[in-house]
Amino acid sequence: MEFLDNMKIPGTCIVDKPVYKTLFFRNVQMSTADKRSFDSLISSIRLYAVFQPDTINIPVYKDEIRDYSSVVVLLAAVKEEQIPSRLAEIIMHAIPYPMMLFFLYGEKWQLWMTGEHVNPSNPSQMVLENIVHSEWADVEKAPFVISEARFTNLYDFYTDLLDTFSKYLAAKKGMAHVTDGIKARESLASMEELEKEIDKKRAQLKREDRFARRVSLNVEIQKLKACLQQLKEGE
Repeated sequence: MEFLDNMKIPGTCIVDKPVYKTLFFRNVQMSTADKRSFDSLISSIRLYAVFQPDTINIPVYKDEIRDYSSVVVLLAAVKEEQIPSRLAEIIMHAIPYPMMLFFLYGEKWQLWMTGEHVNPSNPSQMVLENIVHSEWADVEKAPFVISEARFTNLYDFYTDLLDTFSKYLAAKKGMAHVTDGIKARESLASMEELEKEIDKKRAQLKREDRFARRVSLNVEIQKLKACLQQLKEGE
């Protein structure tokens, strides 16, 4: 696909092999609803590329809670445009390496990324940090170019790409003042929570018949929108 070519991934890193659904059912504890959603929404998943010392000249990074011995690119073809965050979480938990997870729908892509670390109190459990994702983008547009990242080690490499992506998303949301990747992810997470709460209040408003309660809900919505605007303006 054109956007993958425009990312300038070295040919030595490209593997482009199928990943079967059984791996996810085996590696992640899913509810019946999770399994149904995963099976009905996902058409196919491919391991497109692997960044590790034997495919690209970038050293491994390991410390007490992080293992960045590989960074992977996954392509998940989906049957619908609506992507539940739980679907991305299942895929990210199943493969214990930081990833660039691209959902593909027709001629469009959507990228999901996150930092991750081991839970110190339960080393078998992987903790996903603030997940960020794009809207659907045209097939030719790349989110970043691989060579823009540092090659000091795989943690720096992935973090640079994640920071670039996070700041881009923050700017698209009206937060161009945010120039730090961590702050961008925190702000995006706060914005998402506020937007969900506004949507929830609006849904309640549509169902509400009592005048006093409708007034109260409108006031709450305006307060939430004011908080959203302050977040955008960096106040």
